[in-house]
Amino acid sequence: MEDKRAYDEYEDYDFEDIELYEHKRSDKVKWIVSFLLIFVLLAGLIGAWAMLLEDRFKPEEGEKQEEVIEEKPEAGSTAEVKSVALAMKAAAAANGGVSKELTATVYPSDARNKAVDWTLEWLDTEKQDVLSEYLTLVPSSDGANTATLTCLKAFEGEALITVTTREGGYIDTCRVVFVGDPTSLDVSCEEATTASGSFGSYYELGVGNSYTFDLTPGNVFGFVGAECNYTYTVTGYGSIKVQQQKYSTSNDSISWTEGTESTVNINDITTVSKYEPSVFDWAVDGNKLTVTVNCTPESYYTSSQRVGNTITYENKFREYTDDNWYYEVKVTETNSGVSHTFKVRPVKVVTNVVLGDDVITF
Repeated sequence: MEDKRAYDEYEDYDFEDIELYEHKRSDKVKWIVSFLLIFVLLAGLIGAWAMLLEDRFKPEEGEKQEEVIEEKPEAGSTAEVKSVALAMKAAAAANGGVSKELTATVYPSDARNKAVDWTLEWLDTEKQDVLSEYLTLVPSSDGANTATLTCLKAFEGEALITVTTREGGYIDTCRVVFVGDPTSLDVSCEEATTASGSFGSYYELGVGNSYTFDLTPGNVFGFVGAECNYTYTVTGYGSIKVQQQKYSTSNDSISWTEGTESTVNINDITTVSKYEPSVFDWAVDGNKLTVTVNCTPESYYTSSQRVGNTITYENKFREYTDDNWYYEVKVTETNSGVSHTFKVRPVKVVTNVVLGDDVITF
């Protein structure tokens, strides 16, 4: 019995260990095989992806890979046309119309063929008006880079100018619109009296008064539709003689100090006196230029000092050097550049009248 039990125990123990061992070895093999399969699968995917990328970026047969090379012109050669740009010069009246010169600049500046062609057409292709009745565009010569655009009369809508290089076919365009820019400017004042002198006609403007000058822009078309803005300049001409003056308040008398004489240009007078900063005050409002006359150059002196009953004026006006003195006013319309110049003189006007006696008896 003991031998049989021992054998049974030995037999049970032996088979259980063998079964466990075989089971573990089988599991290990399965894991190893699984890892190998996964590795092979990943390697295959990576290889296929690499081949796909290589085929995608590989140039086709007969195709060369693009190589970027900076082109440099050889010595003595010229470059090809790269672009063209339009520019315009100021307007000028011509043949009953207004002309403007256009310039087409071809780039680069050393292009071997700068010839261009010009075209002019209505921007609205359905417009039926004959374009040449309103606008003309004439090149300076065949292929020239300058052309003259002339507006013959007012028009509605827009036109289009196109310049095209004969080499490369580069183009630039600009629109043509009629807004009625002024080409002339007239200035008038109904309130002021006109006079004439050796320097020409001028307006006499009375001290203490204000005057309004009408600014009237015009053009050959008889229609100014553009908004106008104005600036002005005032320039004095002629000179005055000045000298130290002593004024006695006790007997209302004046005297001049010898050896203090000098000459002052009217245009150099920026401040007339302590009480009169300027001869004129000017202002622009719309199409109106207004002026207030404060004094004449006769009020000029540089300084004054009172001692007792005597007031001493330094560089006090004594007389005009001659009768050729005046102020020139230039009004300019800033958008078009047209201007008008006229002359003025401030003059003393009557301010009062007094009789010596209130009552006259016989």
